[in-house]
Amino acid sequence: MDVSKGLRFLAAVLIFFSGILHFVVGLFSMSNVATLTVGVAFGVAYMIIGVGLFLGKRVFYYVGIILPLIGGIGGTLTYVTTPEITLLTAVIIDVIVILCCVYLLFHRKS
Repeated sequence: MDVSKGLRFLAAVLIFFSGILHFVVGLFSMSNVATLTVGVAFGVAYMIIGVGLFLGKRVFYYVGIILPLIGGIGGTLTYVTTPEITLLTAVIIDVIVILCCVYLLFHRKS
């Protein structure tokens, strides 16, 4: 397996896992309706991105940079005020997925 396929698979698995994490945590621990909606929406979007990355669609490299960047910034700001292990895990996964997608987007095969 070459590096690009390995990174694509890693990014797909991580963001899909993060989507499940967002979805489950959003459904079972959020008390505010707005927070619940955002958590579940990010969860569903992350699962869709994970499937798109697994299939190797180039448009999902862009989405795999933009949406986790937004989620990572929001998660970092939330983590500063209320430190929770699920937030930290989600932010770390977002950073790894962003780095993988940037590599996949800008790496040229020789």
